[in-house]
Amino acid sequence: MTVTISEFITQGEQSRLKHIASASTEADALAVLQDLLQQQDGKQYRLNTWVRPTTFLAVVAIPTAYHAGIDAVACTLTPISEHDDQQAAYDACKAYAASGQPHDAFMVVSSDVEQYSRLKSRLLESVQ
Repeated sequence: MTVTISEFITQGEQSRLKHIASASTEADALAVLQDLLQQQDGKQYRLNTWVRPTTFLAVVAIPTAYHAGIDAVACTLTPISEHDDQQAAYDACKAYAASGQPHDAFMVVSSDVEQYSRLKSRLLESVQ
């Protein structure tokens, strides 16, 4: 969940919201808002709450080349499935590893992470 705190600004006949802060829980947002209201500056504030369910991608690193001179493996991150539960994504990674298919590592990527959308689009492309 993301809670944003905005200042309600009125200029003439026009009104707009100016972003002040964000918080991950309503309690944290209320604490920030309480601090703002204690300043008694006469401004109006507004709380907006967005609840976005977190999803998880099971991702494996598939080796593409071995570089013996530096003892390194080049890999391609390949998403294998999407889950509503972190443990289910982890279990999907373990099942992939147990299948004997080549892999160097695996990871679970949360929808809160920046690279999630790019990996999810690659997952959708592989399904089509």
